[in-house]
Amino acid sequence: MSLQVLVNGLLLGGVLGLVALGFSLVWGILNIVNLAHSALIMLGAYLTYYLFDKFNIDPFLTLPLSMIILFAVGFGIQYVLLNRVIKAPLLVTFLLTFGLEIFLTSLGRVIFSGTPVRVQPSYGAKGFEVGDATINYMKLGGLALALLLTLGLYLFMSKTKTGNAIRAVSMDLNAARLMGIDIPYIYCLTYAISAAMAAAAGTLLSIWLGSFTPDEFGIYNIRAFAVVVLGGLGSVPGALIGGLVFGLIDQIASGVNLGSVSLSPWKEGIVFVVMIIVLIVRPTGLLGKEGYR
Repeated sequence: MSLQVLVNGLLLGGVLGLVALGFSLVWGILNIVNLAHSALIMLGAYLTYYLFDKFNIDPFLTLPLSMIILFAVGFGIQYVLLNRVIKAPLLVTFLLTFGLEIFLTSLGRVIFSGTPVRVQPSYGAKGFEVGDATINYMKLGGLALALLLTLGLYLFMSKTKTGNAIRAVSMDLNAARLMGIDIPYIYCLTYAISAAMAAAAGTLLSIWLGSFTPDEFGIYNIRAFAVVVLGGLGSVPGALIGGLVFGLIDQIASGVNLGSVSLSPWKEGIVFVVMIIVLIVRPTGLLGKEGYR
């Protein structure tokens, strides 16, 4: 494995960890497999594109604004829609978020059109060399932001009263209610945080991808699912570790040939084979804990 493959895997893995972070939060706390997650990522990417294209705002500077906007959108989605069916069987919320994903993606096609767009700041192609590897400044900045956001969420969940309330709801809903925790509000807040993380992931993906359309983000639901299972459901550090593992496997498979056969078209399948092996050896994932619903 070359140093360049290792570097590319780590850079990609950091972004994928951020993609999975919000997905893991909603699944672990609300017991909802949130298929609308990829559509929220898409909205984050297009917010970044329009702020960059119309107002020439650097994509890294748009990240806080896109997170705030999607935080409000996520809070509204949970308050208006999901809280009404939160006690329904898993299939109901599964289908509702699937329908929401279709609606938002279709709305994206209408508003943004299907023409590929790109976010290319002036420093986009610049980097530096370490040995035989070239490290892109922009992608390195994306990895740093992903690490900072993961650390920030981990500290929020473990060190603050609100974060502990969210964790309490995930562990024992009835006990949390008896302690006076406002369960519907915690659900709304959790989904809003997840949407904000999706916005951040969309911002980073907008500068990672060469170009994108509203239809190109659906794959990130599948990737988020794989990352969460690899890292462990309900674990903030686990989402990052799972993302790094996914990124490394993706980049290794992209550069490996078995004789005359390239493994690149099979890289998604290879990740899921690894995921199955991890589940057999450690059913809770690499850093997951028993007790999540």
